[in-house]
Amino acid sequence: HMNTLTSTCEDCDDVNFTASIILLIVLVVIVFVGAILSRTKYSDWIRLVDFGKIRVLYTTSTILRAVPTVVNVKFPEPARTWFAALDLSYLSPFEVVSGECINRSLGSFDTAVTVQYIALVAVCVLNWLVFIFCITYRPARKLHPYSQAMSVFLGIMYLFYPTLTLMGTRALHCTTYDDGEITLLTYDNSIDCESERYLAFRRLNFLYIAITQMIPIGFLLVLYRARHLLHPPSERSPEAQLRARQKREQGHELKPLVFLFTHYKLEWPWCYFEVFESYRRAGLISFVQVIHQDALVRGFAGILIASLSATIYDKGRPFINQSTNNLAALCSQIVMFTYCGALLIRLGFGDNVVGGTIIMAANFGVIPISMYMHVVDRRVRAKREAKLRSLYAKLQICQEKDKKKFELAWNGYVKHARETGNEAVVGQLKANLAALEASVGDDIIPNLAHPASLAKNVDALMQVASDNNDMLHSVIKSMIEAVNGLYSQGPLKLKQRVLEKTRSDYKGNFLQVIDIVRASAVFHTLVDFNRAVLALQASGGVATIVRSKDRVFKPLDSGYRDVLLNITVQGCDMVIELQLHLKDVIAVKSEAHRIYDFLRTLGW
Repeated sequence: HMNTLTSTCEDCDDVNFTASIILLIVLVVIVFVGAILSRTKYSDWIRLVDFGKIRVLYTTSTILRAVPTVVNVKFPEPARTWFAALDLSYLSPFEVVSGECINRSLGSFDTAVTVQYIALVAVCVLNWLVFIFCITYRPARKLHPYSQAMSVFLGIMYLFYPTLTLMGTRALHCTTYDDGEITLLTYDNSIDCESERYLAFRRLNFLYIAITQMIPIGFLLVLYRARHLLHPPSERSPEAQLRARQKREQGHELKPLVFLFTHYKLEWPWCYFEVFESYRRAGLISFVQVIHQDALVRGFAGILIASLSATIYDKGRPFINQSTNNLAALCSQIVMFTYCGALLIRLGFGDNVVGGTIIMAANFGVIPISMYMHVVDRRVRAKREAKLRSLYAKLQICQEKDKKKFELAWNGYVKHARETGNEAVVGQLKANLAALEASVGDDIIPNLAHPASLAKNVDALMQVASDNNDMLHSVIKSMIEAVNGLYSQGPLKLKQRVLEKTRSDYKGNFLQVIDIVRASAVFHTLVDFNRAVLALQASGGVATIVRSKDRVFKPLDSGYRDVLLNITVQGCDMVIELQLHLKDVIAVKSEAHRIYDFLRTLGW
């Protein structure tokens, strides 16, 4: 057995599994410490870690470890020891023990491949059995165990996908000896590639590889299902959209998927970049090893893939953090440099301590560079957040002033009612709105939609709105003007906005877009406002209130007050939106809306 750490031969009986044990201990300690810190006052320490950069470094280490094998070269010291130590990055005990010793303990390399697949399946099954146990015996916490189980499952797939791909492709790599008379498995010379046993395993191994390559496709599917939360259409600033997505990440739909997209940009296709990244890793670690028998061809293929990767990171900028893009591009260039060094050594140049030192320095140097980038990022982010906090504080002061203006306008209406002998109208209006809330309130009917019979697609729905628009407005307008209200007909919502809202808010159900036809009514007194509510909710009338939201007695945090109604009109099943306003309150809104828009643009 060749010990890759010492480059010496040793008997398999003397082989120890120190590296594997260290790997297991390190993983357990990291998980344990992370779990403890996340539940203590030191949880903020975890936020100081830039997991995007750690991810790039980990991925690069697994790719670099494959270079000597791809080019079939032994680096001179100290690079040889460095690359042998990178075996740990594969998270596989079989990477620190040679094929000959696997043969002694497991039978042969084909058995090792099968054992690794079975072990992974067993871990995944155990994970979901724990989830089933939790929802069976702890039903009050169903969502939390599911989120944890899915996170663990996807994390396992992410970590072991390159290793499984590597084992599968190595099982296909045979080498010919004695002028073509003997063909043996490159990674275990005890296996004859022309034997019945190997041919049977080879067919099974193709199945292993096919299943393994479905893992990134699985990532794509789960991300695509959550596309309405990942990158909904928005007119807000990119920073505001990012803040909004970070809030959505705490929901049960996105939380299990966070590590698949959280470091990447919002827009398509970058939010799906992890799928490309998985196949890139597999290509540089595994597939490049079997594309050709000639090691030089494999080396140039590795250089080409690394070069394309560097271009994508440099020009595409898939990561949200720009320094992470710079680090990823730098790491790809280091992979290119390492391949070039390996090819030169294979051709007889630089096979000495100087060459080994240069290669190791280029590989190891990325670590302090990444640490420096992280420190600079933290300082820049701290300054930016301090400026934003200062701006937010100023905007909050303005918002408090507007809130007082809203309150003053409302008190003016209450005072007017009292001075005109209509003091009781305040209580009557409150009772009428409460009755509506109890029967058709927003909490009672949370997912209001047009009837399915109204339209089969968005185009048909838009046509129904267009055909009935004048009739719907004329009915509601006559009712509003009969109680001294000022009716304002809104424009039909554009088809593009309907499609965007369908996608971002309603998971593709276009029938839930119920404000295509919309209008507003403005009143000068509480008496007229109350009369309008009574007229609209009168039984047997031409209009029917199907949902109500009282924001007069339950004002917004900004202090703004109005009533939102969804109505159907006799002769048409389409739901329309009607907003009831008080003149002095909406006058303040036009001034305060600038502050609201600014806060919304910033994601606050």
